[in-house]
Amino acid sequence: MRYRHLSSSYSAGLTIVEVIMAVAFMAVVFVGLLAGFRLALDTTNQVQAKTTAVSLANARLELLRSMTYDDIGTVGGIPQGSIPQVETVTINGRDFTIRTLIYWVDDPADGLGADDVNQITTDYKEAKVEVSWETRRGSDQIFLLTRMTPRGMESTVGGGTLTVNVFNANLQPVEGADVRILNTTTTSTIDTIRSTNVDGAAVFGGAPAAPQYQLFVTRPGYSSAQTHQATTTNPNPTTQPVTVVAGENTTLLFQIDRVSQLVLRTLAPGVTNTITDDFSSLNLVAATTSLTWTGSVWELAGGPSSYESNGSLLTTPFAPSPLARWETLQVDAVTGPDTSLRVQVLGGLGTSSLAVIPNSDLAGNETGFTTSPINLLPLDVSEYPVIALQFLLTSATSSASPLLQSWQLSYTETETTVPNVDLELRGSKVIGQDGAGVNIPKLQEVVTTDTTGAVTVTDLEWDQYRITAQGTWVVSSACPFVPIDISPNSTTNIDLTVVPAPARSLRVGVRGSGGAPLSGAEVTLSSSDAGLSVSQTTNSCGQVWFGSGLSEADDYQVNVTAPGYSSSEVTGLNIDNHIVESIQLNP
Repeated sequence: MRYRHLSSSYSAGLTIVEVIMAVAFMAVVFVGLLAGFRLALDTTNQVQAKTTAVSLANARLELLRSMTYDDIGTVGGIPQGSIPQVETVTINGRDFTIRTLIYWVDDPADGLGADDVNQITTDYKEAKVEVSWETRRGSDQIFLLTRMTPRGMESTVGGGTLTVNVFNANLQPVEGADVRILNTTTTSTIDTIRSTNVDGAAVFGGAPAAPQYQLFVTRPGYSSAQTHQATTTNPNPTTQPVTVVAGENTTLLFQIDRVSQLVLRTLAPGVTNTITDDFSSLNLVAATTSLTWTGSVWELAGGPSSYESNGSLLTTPFAPSPLARWETLQVDAVTGPDTSLRVQVLGGLGTSSLAVIPNSDLAGNETGFTTSPINLLPLDVSEYPVIALQFLLTSATSSASPLLQSWQLSYTETETTVPNVDLELRGSKVIGQDGAGVNIPKLQEVVTTDTTGAVTVTDLEWDQYRITAQGTWVVSSACPFVPIDISPNSTTNIDLTVVPAPARSLRVGVRGSGGAPLSGAEVTLSSSDAGLSVSQTTNSCGQVWFGSGLSEADDYQVNVTAPGYSSSEVTGLNIDNHIVESIQLNP
């Protein structure tokens, strides 16, 4: 009895396992069947929806074919008629949107535009009927095209042709832009949209001769352009509505391009520091190769008439803490026609992982820099908290050597963000002038940094922008310098150092070769009337700010000098507010 009892328990255990396996198998099969059923249902619904859409499009085309040629047109379109441009119908609980586009066609067989042999550019009509609907995965659509020709001779409806050419910032045609024309002065309001072709052109043939055609050019992800009617706020628009003349072609050009993003940060003045080495102690020298220390400079080993052709000096690693960002490197050296001195920056997370920083992180570093100051702002301190310097001395002759005298490395220890700062963003593009002849910018808006001291401006058109702090703040430094050119389809980060605004101030930005910010330039501000003469050296962003001790005067003078550059002078400055000056130095 005990043996049979144990055997019976063992058999029951197998039955439970088998039940679990059977249930699992049935679940897998059921899920597969359910997925297949759902796919079949979706496919059936999609086929039914497409069949309905085709039926609707065909019905619209049959309606057009049943009409007399002269009556074929859309409400607010060119040609005009009774057919709605857009309408929605519901069938079996599903909404279908029907879009009907009817337009004149200038047949190339008898010449196009001004070359048309009979001067009739409205040769026949074409119709595009598009039906769209929503699906579980988005939207779908179908469209049908047809051509409608008059009986006998070509149509002579009169009117003119309105051609709109749309280009991007580089004057390349933009395909797929929507061009809307609106005219409320005609007998029946015209309000219709065409899309630009591969040549960036939208052609409205047979447009009724009339003034006040307003145009609007848009495309998703792009900036917009339009004409502007005169108003009390814009009495003198730059691009006004156009007039279509019978028998003539009116052509307009608009530019749009991909929008960009601007990320702004407002910061308090940071705590900066410098590391300087004139080699008087040699404590910051880690290693040298084929060099000799003369007591005042480093030169190639061998001495006059027998100098080595190559030599190098490597500094000890630098890992300042705290570290907010690297600033600039200034090198004092003497080179001649047959000698050169190049500087490379090594970086890494620790002293044992230092390597030459690639050009992708510091442009020009792999080959080495031959002029200074060297801008180290591009370096990400999270990737390069530790750096070292490597000096490469070369000579093409045994009778001369480059001389390395000293260097200075600057960095910012700490920086604090300033929240809730109002910033005015003003573009250089204008849409008109007010009654006093003052330009009205296309974009002028105020944005506010959040609690972290940052704000992101999206959908920004390519342009040159000025950024000024509002209220009790003034910008004492901007990296990069503003005004700044924003390119299409780009993201630009700008750090703005803000300070409490005095009665008046002057910010000077100095640019060197290629328009790059020039650090280490000496800027002197003076005024006889104000009894002032003060000098500052531009920071890593090529800027200085004078904000204290400035009294009202109109004879301020700015003098800028920098090694290797010709000096520059600006006279007759009236510092009556917060003034920004940009100065270009030439080598």
